[in-house]
Amino acid sequence: MRDARVERADESYFDSYGHFDIHRTMISDKARLLPKFRIKPASHVRTDAYQRALEGNPMLMKGAAVLDVGCGTGILSMFAARGGAAQITAVEGSKRMAEQARSIVAENKLDSASGGPITIVSARMEDTFMNLLQVDVIVSEWMGYALFFESMLDSVIYARDRWLKPGGAVLPDLASIHMAGAGAGALDLEFWNDVYGFSYRPVQNLLLEASLKDAIVAPVDARHLLTAPCCLRSFDIATMSAADTEFSTEFVLEAAPSATGAAAECHALVLWFDTEFSARFCKEQPGLLSTSPLTQQTHWAQTILTLREPVLLQTQAAAAEGGAASLRGRLSFGRSDKHRCLDISLECQAYSAQGAPAGSLQTQLYSIATAGN
Repeated sequence: MRDARVERADESYFDSYGHFDIHRTMISDKARLLPKFRIKPASHVRTDAYQRALEGNPMLMKGAAVLDVGCGTGILSMFAARGGAAQITAVEGSKRMAEQARSIVAENKLDSASGGPITIVSARMEDTFMNLLQVDVIVSEWMGYALFFESMLDSVIYARDRWLKPGGAVLPDLASIHMAGAGAGALDLEFWNDVYGFSYRPVQNLLLEASLKDAIVAPVDARHLLTAPCCLRSFDIATMSAADTEFSTEFVLEAAPSATGAAAECHALVLWFDTEFSARFCKEQPGLLSTSPLTQQTHWAQTILTLREPVLLQTQAAAAEGGAASLRGRLSFGRSDKHRCLDISLECQAYSAQGAPAGSLQTQLYSIATAGN
């Protein structure tokens, strides 16, 4: 029997996806398909990354049996139908949204009653006792803030292990988490310095203190980045386990040259993720969905970890005679005691160009929590 606390958290989570505003935001989202895959760089609707994968790869999709995990309004299932899939089972945990998905699919004559390939199932993936044969493709838009917030990937992995044929495709199939250091502008607290000529510093201090406990989710302008990005960890969704979402990794962030050449204070670390529809499964039209601040912003924005003590960074050349040229440390992702929430712990220290410590060790624990937790 499931814990009552977990049940309440899941009810709150699925209810949050039972309203159309969040689905409009996600469907309307914009992201950049990067030239890594020789696709002309341009802004596209975020959902277009999924559309390209599902409609632009007939070798994968023609006649395929597809499982859509967390189908929402059914948009990915309808892409799959248009891409040639023969049978699509779409599972949605929000009862309200599952009913709407049925209506939308029926409106477009893609439901089984109309001779279409889509069947909507209203259930949690883990509670689904479907008479379902193994499928060729699993598709899901499971990503949360900092990639793993909300733990929806667990449901995708559960479905993969139970229903995916050997050698079947998971879309997207690769993911990675990235990080860079940023200046005070990333925290967006300057507004409180001057409010119609008045100082609101007490509010600024309150928000700053809160950000040392709760990670900020907000868009970061690329001009606030002070270091070159680093990749913290990469994941293969086709083979990883749910336990792999908890990890520790070391990092080095090297100061990037500034426009003026002057040193700059690093006030925060900025996290984002990329997911790939790689050529392993999407041979005809692979793609990359990025949430980097260096590309078009998405509803995921970025996740910001505020440093308790800012670090003055200079490039290697400028720091040759002293000062900090890099920020080094360890970042750990772990499941929170609060269901579907995420804890991130940070240890970091400034280092000189010669590789010697140039500041005190900082440690901090951050949380990303759902409403009601």
